[in-house]
Amino acid sequence: MTYFNEKGWENINARITLPLTFDLDQPRNLLSKIITYKEIFDLPVSISILPDCFRALLSLMEKRFGGTLNLVNPEPISLYEIVRVYKEIVDPSIDPKPIGTSSERGQTLLATKGNCALDTTLLESLEDIPKSMTSLRANFEKMRQM
Repeated sequence: MTYFNEKGWENINARITLPLTFDLDQPRNLLSKIITYKEIFDLPVSISILPDCFRALLSLMEKRFGGTLNLVNPEPISLYEIVRVYKEIVDPSIDPKPIGTSSERGQTLLATKGNCALDTTLLESLEDIPKSMTSLRANFEKMRQM
């Protein structure tokens, strides 16, 4: 593996978290899952909105960037907030209840789940990637028009 770390080879260690697409036909897609939940954790986390992240990754490859970066959309957002905006724009029939961090269940989730908000300073200095809420709203509007 050291061969690829020699001068002239660019390696990107792109760290993604909670990858999300807008294809609801994919049962393993984060969005497909969370819109069916009756209760959902309300803690801001980083998400990788794949259409945005792939666009940024291709651009970084063209620029021959090498190194480690957090490939997530700026501004963490809670899964509850994602579903709330989806409900507002796409499907008003869904009605999840938030699980707050101060509740007993929220404290258990906080202690047992990997909830992280990653720094996007490096990515934002290299690429123009939309903030989580901006991208979600734009893509939900497209979904509504379909």
